[in-house]
Amino acid sequence: MAISSPIAYGQLKRSVKLSIYKYRMWVISYTQAEFVMITAKSVDRICKRRGAVLTIASDASVVQAAVTMEKCQLGCLPVLNADGKLVGIISERDIVTKVVARRDRCDTIRVEEVMTRMVISCSPGTSAEEAQRIMGIHNIRHLPIVQDGVPVGMVSSRDLLAHQLSAVKAVVQKQSRFLQQLETQYPGITQLNTNNSGRVVI
Repeated sequence: MAISSPIAYGQLKRSVKLSIYKYRMWVISYTQAEFVMITAKSVDRICKRRGAVLTIASDASVVQAAVTMEKCQLGCLPVLNADGKLVGIISERDIVTKVVARRDRCDTIRVEEVMTRMVISCSPGTSAEEAQRIMGIHNIRHLPIVQDGVPVGMVSSRDLLAHQLSAVKAVVQKQSRFLQQLETQYPGITQLNTNNSGRVVI
């Protein structure tokens, strides 16, 4: 649509700038709402991208646990009994403080002797937000996902953070593309001026 006069163009530009300002305010609230939706997603949707959870038998040696963690770059392993049920979790910290620091022989000590028996876990349907809350309360970085007594996944604080950052980045990029399209069509239209007090001048 052609603009018939400078006055009409000025009115259009002011109207669009006002819309841009309102849009930016909406982007902020939308991104916050989107973030809430992101954290509402269940942890099983996040951990499944990591593949099947690795475990270790309770009667395995601490050396086996350490080798598995080093090979797979893991900070801990869920521990299973002979029936395949979760009975504990062994972490790097457990090995360092309960074995290495005491100068015990790792090859003669079984996992069940040093593992943490009080396992803090969650169900597959637990939201990412709730998982973060649980980790914060118990000061842990890894949370086994358990169903019917069997670990079906493992989610870490790093997994949750990476998932959230990736999703929020996608939202921001989507909104940025829209603003770039407007700027291409109406050069300078997305630039907002401010007065001496920092208030936006439309």
